[in-house]
Amino acid sequence: MASGGRLDEAAVIDRFRQRLRDASVLCGIGDDAAVLRYAGPLAATCDVLVEGTHFKPGTNPYYLGRKALAVNLSDLAAMGAAPKHALVALTLPRADAAWLARFAKGLLAVAAEHGVSVVGGDVTGGRTLSISITALGAAPKRPLYHSGAKPGDDLWVSGEIGKAAWEWESKAKPGPRSALHNPRPQVELGQFLAGVAAAAVDLSDGLAKGIAVLAKASGCGFAVDAAAVPFHPKMAGDAVSRRRALTFGEDYQLLFAARPKQRAAIAAYGRRTGLALSRIGSAEGKASFVLDEGKKISIQRLTKETYDHFKKSRSEITIGSDMHGG
Repeated sequence: MASGGRLDEAAVIDRFRQRLRDASVLCGIGDDAAVLRYAGPLAATCDVLVEGTHFKPGTNPYYLGRKALAVNLSDLAAMGAAPKHALVALTLPRADAAWLARFAKGLLAVAAEHGVSVVGGDVTGGRTLSISITALGAAPKRPLYHSGAKPGDDLWVSGEIGKAAWEWESKAKPGPRSALHNPRPQVELGQFLAGVAAAAVDLSDGLAKGIAVLAKASGCGFAVDAAAVPFHPKMAGDAVSRRRALTFGEDYQLLFAARPKQRAAIAAYGRRTGLALSRIGSAEGKASFVLDEGKKISIQRLTKETYDHFKKSRSEITIGSDMHGG
């Protein structure tokens, strides 16, 4: 450790060594590359979180560490994959020992919760704090794609919609139950859906965007009933709040399409696990819309209100979120 509570490069890397190791890790942190064993298809995803774009300066590093890995595991969940390994790359303005200890504690806690081994990465100095994580998982024989929905399929969503938006508006502090700062990736649900659902997407960018993604990839439209959407109570009271909840994102739930014959199996899973699973609409026609208090709202129009890194500035977003993306 360098003087003044700062770490050198080797000490930073040591923060991410963990005892968790399984037979699939032939070589982890310490060599030029990790060597891993996979018996079948591999699912891989990468997310980058940048200070000032995805999170505010001064964000609690423990919850930042948790979220940084969780958002990647949510992507794997949407594919029906079982997470196995992660690589962590950091750009640090300064290698502060206390900050890194809390960040690593949060990240490694999520890794342990889901049986993930941190097997490598990189660290470098730079002007802006940036966190890049690559997560790898064992994909099922039939991974969940965006493109599997057909007319007549049911549309389902897990958990609540809009809790992250409410926390942003109310400036809620990070905590164990925070949706915005401490999302819970639906890993177990994703693996269950691999044998049940026809298509799925994770809700990082909002329910409206998720519907649009499934519709475009599957070549069909979705009719959604706003009364069936499980809005967070603080976002369900009026049409304006519901619209914000539909477009804000950061919920990290799963949106999925399934054949009607799977209703009993899906409901049984929800009862067994205590996870709320709501049937909110169906695939039909070509155009997608949300029916709210008798008014049809175009999904295409709603997606124009969602955040896009390259098309809108923060000042143009109705609920600008410095936690958005991924």
